[in-house]
Amino acid sequence: MSKFQGDFTKRTINGIQLNVRDEGQGEPSLLFLHYWGGSSRTWDQVVSELKTDFRCVAYDHRGWGESDKPETGYSIQELANDAEALIQALGLTRYVLIGHSMGGKVAQRLAARRPEGLLALIWSHRRLRLQWRCLKTCANK
Repeated sequence: MSKFQGDFTKRTINGIQLNVRDEGQGEPSLLFLHYWGGSSRTWDQVVSELKTDFRCVAYDHRGWGESDKPETGYSIQELANDAEALIQALGLTRYVLIGHSMGGKVAQRLAARRPEGLLALIWSHRRLRLQWRCLKTCANK
């Protein structure tokens, strides 16, 4: 299995440090949101297949992985606020939200705001067996 070898950076978003992995280029950008208890590494295999055609951004939600772990701020609304602020900080202008389980709920909450640049939402709540070809097809529409 290939691993996502993108750069890790810390981004200050809504007063906390989020661990962000950013690799590849092309549009639209793909923003990956992990499940409860997961991390940006959830998406390693998928990103390794897509990074040649898309800018792929995966990050650790607050409280998970290498991101800060504040005492509060874990509602779906607050996680969506973090995602929206990260999109703005990274300057994503055309993007697809891809969420697994809780990450899908975060993506749905953000999509309900109809943010500028959002092209699509892909949500998987079953075992993470997303086919990268399906993602590639969906992202190109």
